[in-house]
Amino acid sequence: MITTETEYRTTQQALWRLEAIDLPAEQERWLAEGASEADLDELLAQTRSQAAELRDRLTLYERIRAGDLSMFHRLTDVGDALIAARIAKGWTQRELAARLGVHGSQVSRDERAAYYGVTAERLQTVLNVLGVQVEAAFILDKATRH
Repeated sequence: MITTETEYRTTQQALWRLEAIDLPAEQERWLAEGASEADLDELLAQTRSQAAELRDRLTLYERIRAGDLSMFHRLTDVGDALIAARIAKGWTQRELAARLGVHGSQVSRDERAAYYGVTAERLQTVLNVLGVQVEAAFILDKATRH
């Protein structure tokens, strides 16, 4: 998941570079270097796959930046959801850190780890500062009851 504007711009540039490749010319070059037709098909598939992955990452970031957090459903998504909420607010890690009263490196570490291992209290503080409400229900599976 893209987490900063810098990473977003870098991803855009990588996609632009891939899209700017003259595939017929590349095919000729690959063949001249001894690639087989099967190799050529694989290289083209890899290029298309990379471009599709970059487009998906950009689209997800744009959805998050617009405030759409609907892709987060599980408790294990909480770290990514908090990062997405910061992005949706338009805040940098430093801005969130200032609002939390911590050093910027703390937010950077927390986000790199997707908030894994932080206390429930710290998660709640971050949720509060970001203005995020969590709706959850704990429902016992009927099959596991005696």
